[in-house]
Amino acid sequence: MNARRLAGFSLVFALVVGLGWSGAVRRGTADRPIAPPAARAQAGSSGPIQVPGPEEHPPELVKLAAEFRAIRESSSAGLPDYAGEAARQKEAVPGFRRRLEALDTAGWSVHSQIDYLLLRSEMDALEFNLRVWRPTSRNPSFYVNQAIANVGRHLTGNRRFRGEAMPYGRLRAQAILQGLTDTGKVLAQARTNLTEMVPALADVALRHPGGGYYTEGGELKYIARHYETWARRTAEFFPEG
Repeated sequence: MNARRLAGFSLVFALVVGLGWSGAVRRGTADRPIAPPAARAQAGSSGPIQVPGPEEHPPELVKLAAEFRAIRESSSAGLPDYAGEAARQKEAVPGFRRRLEALDTAGWSVHSQIDYLLLRSEMDALEFNLRVWRPTSRNPSFYVNQAIANVGRHLTGNRRFRGEAMPYGRLRAQAILQGLTDTGKVLAQARTNLTEMVPALADVALRHPGGGYYTEGGELKYIARHYETWARRTAEFFPEG
């Protein structure tokens, strides 16, 4: 496959290569909390903490958690309907919250009570995202990042810098190109769904495409230039045909 064909996908891949991966590096190990020496010494002297397995937790809590987390996954095998998914989740959350509040926690272990609170916090976070943050209708970066992720997971094997090395196999190359092709569909949803777009968030999308810190030369207006560089360097690694 030659560089001319690849050049038709100029928007998203430059975001993935030039910006998405650099953000992954910055988010790698630097944000992992490190316990102070005294805390590490105390933990080492007391031995490992015994955490109950799933079979030792209330089955109704385990079942509720599994069903709630399932609604956060896309119900579509292909490209999601982002606004439709948000509406589906928004409708479902109150029912899950009622089920959680109806659980009788009397006699539960400390571990199970903590798990109860953690599940409640997950519901709070999702409801805040759906009702307050509302990324599908307010935030252009939501769609840019979705398009990037739709390609980036094929580049890295859904892991940071651990995908198989180039040259790409035929199936993986096809998945990468399909992800790039779907970019137009993602942007079409953005044009329809962004009915309450916030100017400041639009500015972020222009200055920080792909997320991460601002990098001079990484603004959206330089995308075509970055992509041309990527196309020249990688065209030989795609299978012909």
